[in-house]
Amino acid sequence: MSQTATYRGSLRPAFSKLLTMVFMEARGEKPLLGGSCALSGYYLGHRHPNDIDLFWKSTAGMESLESRIGRTYQIVPDVNEQRGLRRILVQTETEDVAIHSAILKQRWADPRVWQCFSVTCGDVSLQTLDYLGLEKLVALGNIRDSVEERSLSLYDLLMMLRGGLGIEDLLETVQALRPRILLKSIISNLPGGAIVEGRRINFEESLAGFRDRLVTEWEARRLTQLIGPVEDW
Repeated sequence: MSQTATYRGSLRPAFSKLLTMVFMEARGEKPLLGGSCALSGYYLGHRHPNDIDLFWKSTAGMESLESRIGRTYQIVPDVNEQRGLRRILVQTETEDVAIHSAILKQRWADPRVWQCFSVTCGDVSLQTLDYLGLEKLVALGNIRDSVEERSLSLYDLLMMLRGGLGIEDLLETVQALRPRILLKSIISNLPGGAIVEGRRINFEESLAGFRDRLVTEWEARRLTQLIGPVEDW
């Protein structure tokens, strides 16, 4: 899938400043931008991201970035960080911003994967829309996440499908990068199930049903503050 990314102007000042430190002021390795920051800032502009997700080839890049940011802002490390994943909270002038840094999965060592699933926008390197779609799809089935987190993943995926991500492109990405996981098994983890006919899935009907079951009236009120009325999805 041929994809391009364009800055959408939807990032708050603190996020823009930190991304400048990450990419424009980097002296060594530059990471890949992923998650809601890549999706909102460079593809859809549909909501404000709640954190910055960075993916690195080595831990040296993470440490260099933290040293660079630490010269300007106060950094609070996350005591619950996991192996290969580092979380920090950056206290800027206007808000606290969480930065999640992780080592890229082994598959990214293949130049073909990097070529197919990364794209650049100026100095920023980020994951492609179909790769982000795969990550959102998998996140929907993660029952360990909160209702709010899964609802935001649902909202993101719905906006991606309406914004130009083709179902066939998403299916091809699933087959290319998660060949041992059937899409049907991912969807089966969603409350309410899904309509599966061979390789074709009625995403609009399936995800709309999932939305109705997942988002309770109480949660809908909380989400409205973040992304607008749920009935507008």
